[in-house]
Parts: sequence; C-alpha cells; structure tokens
Amino acid sequence: MTIHTKNKDIDKNKSMVTLKAIGDIAFFRSIALKARDYGDNFIFDKVRDYLNNDDLLFGNFEFPFSNDANPHFLHSYHGYRANLSVLPALSKVNFDILNLANNHIMDWGLEGMMTTKNALESLGIKTIGVGINLKEARKPVVIEKKGVKFGFLGYVKAGDWTVTDTTSGTAKIDINLIREDINYLKRKVDHIIVSLHWGTEFSDYPYPGDVKMAHKIIDIGARIILGHHPHVLQGYEKYGNGLIFYSLGNFVYDPYSERVFVKASINERLESIIAEIKFSKDDIVSFTIMPIKINNRLQPVILSCNEKERLLKRIQFLSEDIANRKLEFYQHALSNLLERELKTYRLLLRENGLRFLISRLKFFKFRHIKLLINFLLLKLRILM
Repeated sequence: MTIHTKNKDIDKNKSMVTLKAIGDIAFFRSIALKARDYGDNFIFDKVRDYLNNDDLLFGNFEFPFSNDANPHFLHSYHGYRANLSVLPALSKVNFDILNLANNHIMDWGLEGMMTTKNALESLGIKTIGVGINLKEARKPVVIEKKGVKFGFLGYVKAGDWTVTDTTSGTAKIDINLIREDINYLKRKVDHIIVSLHWGTEFSDYPYPGDVKMAHKIIDIGARIILGHHPHVLQGYEKYGNGLIFYSLGNFVYDPYSERVFVKASINERLESIIAEIKFSKDDIVSFTIMPIKINNRLQPVILSCNEKERLLKRIQFLSEDIANRKLEFYQHALSNLLERELKTYRLLLRENGLRFLISRLKFFKFRHIKLLINFLLLKLRILM
C-alpha cells in the first residue's frame, strides 16, 4: 500500500531519500539460539534484501547487552537481556540508527547501557535516547543523505529507567523538553524524526492522551513520529505536515518467552509493518506500508496475497478509527493490561517482598486510578 501525501507532481530531478522504520527488536534467548544453530544470516533472512535496499534504516532496540550477572532493578528479568553473540546476525542488516529510549535498556544499569551503545557503535549503528546525564540522553543524531539532513530524537514514558540529576538513563517524554530539542534541531536539518516509546501493551489503539501529545509534537516541527512499546500494531495518522505511526509492532520478538505469558493477542504480537517513507528536501512525498509476520521459526517474513491484504485492511481500519476519534482504548486494551500487570506484580512480590511494591509506588499517578475507574464503568455497562 503506497500513499502519496501530495497531489502535485513530484519533481523527478530532485533527490529523494527513503527511510525504512521497523518496530521492536528484542533478542530473547530463544532467538539467539536460532542464530547460533542456523547461522548469522538466519534471523533476518526473509527480510534482509528488502531492508538493505534503501537510504536509511531505523528500529527500536529493546533489550540491553550486558556482561553483568545481576540485573539493576528488582523488576528486571534475566530473560530480557541480549547476548553479544547476536551481533554478527545484527550486522547482516544495514541499520543506520536504533532507538534505546525504552523501559528495558537500563535493566542492567549504566554498564548495560554503555555495553549496548558500544556494541551497536562497533557495527556503525548510531543510537538515540540514552546518556550518562540528561544532556547526553537528549542529544540528537543528524544524518545527511543525498543532500537531505535528518535529525533523530528518542524519548520514553517516565519510569525508573529515565535519567535524573544523579542517575544515568533515558530521555523521558516531556513536551517542554521535546519542544526545546525540536526548536534547536529544526534550524539544522530538513526533517525531524521523533521516536516515542509509549502507550499501553496489547492495545489496538493509542491512549487518547498520546494522540494529543503526538499532535503537539508535529505542530512544534517534527515530521515523523515512530512509536513502539505496545507490542502490537496500531494505526497511523497523517496530521498537519507530519505522519504518525503510533506503534510499529514487534519485528524481532518471541511472545512465548515473555516473563508473564498472556494468551491474549498472541497472533497480533506476531504482526508488524515496515514503514517506508520517501522524502524530498522539503516534504514527505509518499509512504508505503509493508505487512510483516513472525513465523514459527521466529523470523520476520514479508506477507503476500491474502495474508497481506488482511493485515493491510486491519491497519486501515485502525487508522480510520484514529482519524474519526473512535479510540476504543478501554474496551480493547485495559483488560489485557490488567491481567498481565496483576500476574507480574504477584510474581515480583513473591520474589522480592514488600520492598518491590514500595519501590513502585513512586510511579503511581492519578491517571492510573482514572484508567481503572473507566474500565470498571465500561464493564458495568456491558453487564447491564
């Protein structure tokens, strides 16, 4: 599916640059073992030629590399750590930039963050969204292709992984900080791409507050927003002079290896897209959505025929609901989220006792109470 964003004819003499963006890359142990058993080409074998055939490639790198035996946080899980043995497999795809501003990158603390940055940079991959202090975490990456300059910024919703005055970490989603960063960067580049790790896991729809946030960021001057974290696909939206992908889904992922297995949305967790966006120096020219599904060997595969059409229709349906403001957030997501979170908290309480619960209370916000009340009201209406 190719969508042209402008009605006017495209000047064939002007250089066009193509950016391809994928969702979550999470090297679970099961995936590392596949690379070990079948070779470094195996993981990306079905998509490598397509990914390597353009100017810029972006993704979200979900798990840290680390040489440390023990995780940094009480809630961290040993299975959410990438093994350095997968680096040769990662090198088979020509990634230009990977976002590290996510809720797992600090699970092994500063050592894990720096090991990850250094490992990726050894492959020539630039990173955004993390640092030893706030200034470094907010530092943009500028890449020029064919005379067109792109600026990349990465942020994540607040948590104990975000940078503070005394700790290293990730840049948090804060509209005031984002405004400062975009206003600084737009004087230096032609297009600004903002990576946002946000939203609600297993939700088909973005949280309504995130839609408002995305609009503000485009209004400030961003051209593209690339979203991830829900681990399922969400719709896209053309807004103002920009384009918003609320969640690109899972690209390299094994949902069966999650710490707390939830049966809901398994098929959806195997589906994702490659967003292919063509730019002139001045504007977005067009974009293409390429449907992907992770097969039973844990390889991302480009869909074709009926499966391709089915997923394209689903994305179109979700996108139209966003455009029409039909965000069925509570109905589609909150029950899955609550089921998973309750199981997670029970497990962590058994492992770590009350000190874990106390450590999480500082992140409890009024909006969490509001979400629960709205969910209960929805269930009550359904019963009546």
